[in-house]
Order: sequence, then structure tokens, then C-alpha cells
Amino acid sequence: MGQAIVNRDRLRLLHARGRSDREIAEALGVAVNTVWRNRRAMKLAANTPTDRLGTSDIDLIRQRAGEGCTSAAVAREIGATESAVVSAASRAGIKFGAKRREEIRRRAEAIVAKTRAGCTQSEIAQALGISVATVRNWQVRLRKRGALPPLDATPRVAAVPDAPRVAAVPPKPVVQAEPDPLDHLRARFGVEVVQAVARIGRKGSYRRLSEVAATHALPIRSVEGIWHRVRAS
Repeated sequence: MGQAIVNRDRLRLLHARGRSDREIAEALGVAVNTVWRNRRAMKLAANTPTDRLGTSDIDLIRQRAGEGCTSAAVAREIGATESAVVSAASRAGIKFGAKRREEIRRRAEAIVAKTRAGCTQSEIAQALGISVATVRNWQVRLRKRGALPPLDATPRVAAVPDAPRVAAVPPKPVVQAEPDPLDHLRARFGVEVVQAVARIGRKGSYRRLSEVAATHALPIRSVEGIWHRVRAS
């Protein structure tokens, strides 16, 4: 669709008479954006002072801010300067970017909930429609804020009160517990990798193992080896 043709001589005349972009648009029968674009090309300053923004303009600013529009976009739509829109919004208690802040808050809550539920970074990314790298960066920031526990956190054990003294009995022979065969895997590849692999069954295993390998920057053969050892334990 082509742009509307504007009589720039008449636009210059109306502008010299102190008309606003909206008034010029009405006089020329074109959109406010068309006047704004041509005025800027002609290097003419806007004639719309802050106090000329009426109630209808404030209502439109409030509506567009709620839809997530920027102050610059609203200024172009109503034919005012961006500073006029920002000042009017400030006086009316309107904040731009509220929708974006709400989206960020909801995403953070979703990542925290899914991480605590044991979901892998790949599963979280797929559920939220974002990349694995974005999930990883979010988790780093959330751990710094304390919203998520650090990766090396261990549960605290409550202190047990001293038991009453009893007569000494001969000690029983100590039977050493067999070492967990997965300890060396956790030490080498990390607890999160072993936990992610342990949740993978036979169905679709190669695809999910490939996702774990890509997420943690490991060779697929190493991840497959971890999977076979986990299933054998």
C-alpha cells in the first residue's frame, strides 16, 4: 500500500499558524502519522505543547500503554511529541512497559516452579517457547536473587538433641556400605546431568539424550554411556 500524498506547501502554512499534527491531518484529510512523517522530513518542530493533550488523548495513552506500546509510538499516533506524551502519562499515573514487566514476572515464576519440579532446561524451554540458553541465563539470575537454590546446595539436617546415657555395650563390627556406583558419574559430569539422564526412559531416548548433550555441551556418546550405567544400577 502506497503512502498518502500530502500538499507540503499547505502543511507548512498550517504549521506556521500553530496548528497541531492532528489539526493539520484533519484539514488535509490524511492520517496523523502521515503529517508527523512529512513534518519531520521538512524539519519542522511539533506545535503541540504538553497542555494541549486533552482527556481523549490521556485515555488513548492509557489504553496504548496497557497494550504494551512505547511512548514514541503513542506520540506518533496522537500527533504529539514524545516528551508531551511522557509528561502527560506521568501526571496521570500511567506507566509504559507495565505489560512487559508483568510478562517478565510470570516467566520468572514459571521457570522457578518448573525447575523446582525437576524439569530439565530443555523441557522448560519447550513449555515456555524460549531457547535453552535463555532458560539457563534465567536460572543463573534467579539463583543470584535467591529464588532458586545453588546447584551445590544440600538439605540441612535438623540438630538432634542428646540422647540419655545408657550403659556401654560392645561395639558392633562396622560394615562398610557399598559405594553408590553413580557417585563417580555425578563427580565427573555433575548432579544435574545425571538427574536429567535418569528421568529418560526407552521411548524417544535418543532424542532426549541429544537434548541433554546439547544443553550441557557434552558428547552424545558420553551421555549415552551415563544413561546405560544409570539403567544398569
